[in-house]
Amino acid sequence: GEKGGGEKGGPLLDEEEQEEAVEDLRSQDPRLTEFGAFTARLARAPAQAVRYCFEEGAAPLWAGKAGRAPDPVPACPLCGGPRRFEMQLMPQALHYLGVDAADDKAPDFATVAIYTCAASCAIWPLSRRQAQPAEAAREAGCTPPEQPGASTA
Repeated sequence: GEKGGGEKGGPLLDEEEQEEAVEDLRSQDPRLTEFGAFTARLARAPAQAVRYCFEEGAAPLWAGKAGRAPDPVPACPLCGGPRRFEMQLMPQALHYLGVDAADDKAPDFATVAIYTCAASCAIWPLSRRQAQPAEAAREAGCTPPEQPGASTA
């Protein structure tokens, strides 16, 4: 029977049912090992729609090898410093947003990983960032990286 989740979200499995489902998937296709680990982890908090952690070294849970963030993650466009993982949307977010999975145009994702500036740069209007990126970075509390060949006068 259904254990929650509603019609749009589908049934939620208890831990034993989830483990059985993962083992079934692995026996059918060994390439699904990473996805199986992802779904098993999701089963620990099946209602979780957002995971947040801005700590150094934090990483998102990935459903598979495809669709991951580039490695390395591109630098902050404002200060040029590193970005780090801050939060991710989990597939359960689609249920809470009322997304109809039967709609071909509905969004569908396993996870959306969000990376932000490790120095927490403030968001400035795009035109200001483009016109004066170093000044905007300093005002935001970031130290812009030194440019090769630039003089420090």
